[in-house]
Amino acid sequence: MNYHIAGQTIKLIRKQQGLTQEELASGIMERENLSKFENGKQGIKRETLALLINRLGHAANRFFPFPVSPKEYELLLQQDKLDNAIALNNIDEAEMLLSETEALLSDAQIPASFKEGIYLQTLLRCRASLRVLRGEDTQASRELLNTAIEITIPKFKAKLVNTYLLCSDEIEIICMMAELDYIQGQHGSAITLLTKLAASIRKYYVDPREKAHNLTFVIYNLSRLLGLQNKHTDALALCNEAIIEGERERAYYLLPEIKFNKACGLHSLNENDPEVRDFAYQAYYGCLALGKVSTASEIKEQALQLFKIAIH
Repeated sequence: MNYHIAGQTIKLIRKQQGLTQEELASGIMERENLSKFENGKQGIKRETLALLINRLGHAANRFFPFPVSPKEYELLLQQDKLDNAIALNNIDEAEMLLSETEALLSDAQIPASFKEGIYLQTLLRCRASLRVLRGEDTQASRELLNTAIEITIPKFKAKLVNTYLLCSDEIEIICMMAELDYIQGQHGSAITLLTKLAASIRKYYVDPREKAHNLTFVIYNLSRLLGLQNKHTDALALCNEAIIEGERERAYYLLPEIKFNKACGLHSLNENDPEVRDFAYQAYYGCLALGKVSTASEIKEQALQLFKIAIH
């Protein structure tokens, strides 16, 4: 890899976003080393480069090819499978994949770098996700998340979330923190945290597709919590924002759930609103189109229970 070109690219994107070297380097590397890298005087590890690119709101694999060994590739694929299983709430499959991932990490052919830094952060996030899905001790889950976020954001402060440059893993970790806050009865804190998180994404993300992907993820969670607190007008405004962003940039994955959140908000404000049926159907068939069969089934049941709408 030509690190001179990579450094120039990072410098260009950083300046386009009006960021200082201190802001970008925080929690990733020393500012002096970033300066040397940007000026072609020093190389960096590929995982550090990936994190810098992700922090700038872009997908690292769209910028540079990262050569990996067969074992490393196997581990990366395993991590993708694990993330997918967690996203689909397939707890048994996720537990099996987590065990297999941890076994792979013990292989002598896996570099030490895969056992620390952003790779450790991903593993800790997955462990915490499984605890949350199983409804286990929230304090233990929170400790895992705190350890994970402090790998890349030392001295992490929830009140400063809207000022942080965040990559997708960090966004997922903070969303889980908000979920745990809500479970523990800290409803206002959870909503404030997600509101600040959405503000960070709106401010810092430049790549429209990555921005839409992360924003729809946060808005799905935030609109759901607002709905539970009967703040339906605020929830609907966020749902509309996410639908516009998601459809424009083809970030479809969570749009069905967001549309169902919108149906719930509309129904709470006016039970006779004709759009409730439209959005309930869009949510159900959208999930089916994306292969989320279990979620589609849940939406179908909730539509009948909440709206008296039988989806066929």
